[in-house]
Amino acid sequence: MERDFAWASRFRRPLEDYKRLPEKVGRVALRRLCPLDARSDHSGSKLPAPRSIARFNRRFTNKLTLKVAGYLPGFAIVSHVGRKSGRTYRTPVNAFRTNDGYIIALTYGSESDWAKNVLAAGQCELQTRGRRVRLISPRIQTDKSKSWAPLPVRLILGLIDAPQYMRLSLERASLGSTAPEKEVRNTL
Repeated sequence: MERDFAWASRFRRPLEDYKRLPEKVGRVALRRLCPLDARSDHSGSKLPAPRSIARFNRRFTNKLTLKVAGYLPGFAIVSHVGRKSGRTYRTPVNAFRTNDGYIIALTYGSESDWAKNVLAAGQCELQTRGRRVRLISPRIQTDKSKSWAPLPVRLILGLIDAPQYMRLSLERASLGSTAPEKEVRNTL
């Protein structure tokens, strides 16, 4: 009996690799054998991290990370408003200061809910190292070399294949003020 390998087109390995596998290997086991190949969506583009990990992190890991992310270097908490619900959400992220704002690593790609919400609103608030700043003008950019990130972060982003990031600018104070940025005091 000839085995059907139509499902193998979703993965990036050659079909011959799958035909060499034992007869009893199922699709679920195959995803475990080929985890990097299973990270492609149906359009053929690779997702930076599997959606199953994103769901797990949103449900469990983020709740723990939210307690410390606003104070640790390289981490931050993005406060954003839902596009459909209007509800305020807080999401832990990897954020890095630039001359004119911040860069946030898109470890789950530009299709993550928080990234879509920030793009739709055109602004967000970032809590980092114990202070809050308002950020505007979000832009998604791609840099395969990840030259904007510190070396340890660059290595991890390379492992999960996450070349995209969001660049945001600091909201400037009113024209009559000389303050370089608008800071919102931490009231927690």
